[in-house]
Amino acid sequence: LAWTMLVAVWAGLSAPVADTISLGQVNAFTIGAAYWACRPQSSGQRAPAVALGVAIAVKLTAALQVVYLVLDRAWRQTGWVILTAAVGTLLGALVLWSDSVTYWTSLGALASRVGDPVIVYNQSLNGLALRVAAAVGGGAPMTGTTPVTLGYAITALLMLAAGLVSAA
Repeated sequence: LAWTMLVAVWAGLSAPVADTISLGQVNAFTIGAAYWACRPQSSGQRAPAVALGVAIAVKLTAALQVVYLVLDRAWRQTGWVILTAAVGTLLGALVLWSDSVTYWTSLGALASRVGDPVIVYNQSLNGLALRVAAAVGGGAPMTGTTPVTLGYAITALLMLAAGLVSAA
């Protein structure tokens, strides 16, 4: 438990976590809920699954953890997560109907709504590829060109290889 607390404090002081909290983002909550729900000790418990469902209703990124629960055959937890996420999403839609319709029909898939993809806060592989392309090219990021696409593909393959090696 002591080392877990040390890691939590260290992570909380790291730049990505500190930046996301200072920007008012909910990423720390979503990752905490995902960790809580996917721990082996949480198997069969309702509260962690409900917390993950709420996190999914708030931010869709957390929905990736449902894949883990399905692969782990944690059917009861998966059911609670999906039910809670659906209820939370519907409650949000009832409270803010117009905003929900706008998000689900036009804004949800609009990548440009989150800002410039080159900024350091963009921790996606696409953001990394754009920054690498800008550094290698010695100038402005080359959005939509072959070097960016190639950099993105190479980065994704390296990440996949590293994941497979560490899992083996």
